[in-house]
Amino acid sequence: MAWWELLRNTELKDSLDVDKNLIHDYSAKLNKELMQTRFINTLAANAVYGQRLDTDFVEDLSDVLSNLNYNNAHKINVMLL
Repeated sequence: MAWWELLRNTELKDSLDVDKNLIHDYSAKLNKELMQTRFINTLAANAVYGQRLDTDFVEDLSDVLSNLNYNNAHKINVMLL
């Protein structure tokens, strides 16, 4: 804990010529293609972890949906609120 206090109290010198505007812009733009790719990759990873290597997309999707229990459904509903 003391290390974090020392780090917070450290004064930075202006010895380097650095742009002081280093704030990263996290835009909330949705990229539909990126989300679709992420979803397909997640389904594929779930199939691999479940050792179902010879299944197709529809079987993988139905497996994920059928394994959702009430707790998962409640978490999804809470996240959508």
